[in-house]
Amino acid sequence: KINAKGAADLRNPEAESFVLDPEIKNVEFMDLVKLVGRENTSFSGPLSLSGHLETQTGPGTGPLAGLSGNLTANMGKGRVKALGPFGETLVEMLSLVSLKVFQTGKLLNEMNTEGIEFEKIDLKASFDNGMAKMEDFFLDSSGLDVRGAGTADLVNEKLDLGVGLMLFSTLHKIMRVIPLLGKAASNMVTLYYVIKGPMNNPKVRAAPGLNLTEPGKEILDAPGK
Repeated sequence: KINAKGAADLRNPEAESFVLDPEIKNVEFMDLVKLVGRENTSFSGPLSLSGHLETQTGPGTGPLAGLSGNLTANMGKGRVKALGPFGETLVEMLSLVSLKVFQTGKLLNEMNTEGIEFEKIDLKASFDNGMAKMEDFFLDSSGLDVRGAGTADLVNEKLDLGVGLMLFSTLHKIMRVIPLLGKAASNMVTLYYVIKGPMNNPKVRAAPGLNLTEPGKEILDAPGK
């Protein structure tokens, strides 16, 4: 199910304004990607999305430069593969981990074949004049969790993100009753990264000093950010 309501002021062609309230409920993400003419994507699974977006164009500026509003997205059970920006970046993060750490080798193999199965993905983002702030991203799977926050400059196509990657020693969720971010546990390791640069080819750097306070809400004390 896909619904949208909105309005457009076309009286001044040099300063057009648009308002959109999108609503998507349990639509296969791969089908949405195909609608916009793309074939390869990192994710498969049912997507639900809602929010409010506004934008106004000006002389020499496109709609992204004036984009403001918010979006909340959730994806149900699905898979993530080593395709597209997210999948390729996740593979790069895993590649920086020793294959001896828990299931790293198995996860890399799954990413490059059938994909890692996840339980859910949650995303909250806000927009202000073409700058997107990812307030909370969370991917929950049996072998790893990913939590992140940061910004994306949509006009200049640049990323500046902090990410926490949690690897677990067991695939059995009953063994995972432990804090995701906080005190260390024997069956979990948490690794931190900074992802920064052009959207189509960002640089991934390990950042041991990164501190995600209130998981995914704020990124502080990242050396060299």
